[in-house]
Amino acid sequence: WNNIYCFQLGASVAYTTGGGCQTFVLQVSQSPYINSLHRNWNAGLLAANLLWSGCIGENTKTQWSTSFIMRDRDHFSPRLMNLTVLGTQVVFDNWDWYLDILHRAFDFDDWGKSFSLVSRFNYHTSNRWTIFAKGSYEQNKSKVAYMDGTTLSVDNLVPAGYKYAKMGVGTEFHPNPAVRLHLYGAFLHDSFPDGTSHNGFSANIGATWNMKIK
Repeated sequence: WNNIYCFQLGASVAYTTGGGCQTFVLQVSQSPYINSLHRNWNAGLLAANLLWSGCIGENTKTQWSTSFIMRDRDHFSPRLMNLTVLGTQVVFDNWDWYLDILHRAFDFDDWGKSFSLVSRFNYHTSNRWTIFAKGSYEQNKSKVAYMDGTTLSVDNLVPAGYKYAKMGVGTEFHPNPAVRLHLYGAFLHDSFPDGTSHNGFSANIGATWNMKIK
């Protein structure tokens, strides 16, 4: 999808606790860098992923994972990307909130430079109406910008030297359980490696219909 070839052949093993609340998954798959770096399927690039899908108490849900993804091989010494994603959601009767933290590291001293934050707060005024606020911030200040001797970006999610910020509010209406109408407006701010920036505004109105096909 987009710049990440996320659908890869892999194998997983999972363990779920007796209460069914906590699930741990260990997965080994082909690396999504295979296509983005024009490598063949037999290039030997793999990815190892560990996921915790669980709950903390009655109101907090987690989707936490860490992945070590091969982006290249130098004989027997692979170059890796560590992608750690901490997704946390808090749910109550008439409101819910989630925060997704994505951290990317491309070397042992590359921590805290390339990350993304995404958060959304929903307030449900009734079974049909929801008011929400959503924002995100992304940056890539990593010095590991390109593959050796190429112009191929190491980080396929946020280009080197870029920063993006988005903030918006909106509403959703469900005339029935299968149909959702939405309306939102958002402010956008982009910063580029040459020091310039761009501000913009985005608005969207649309509908989603979940159809049952028998």
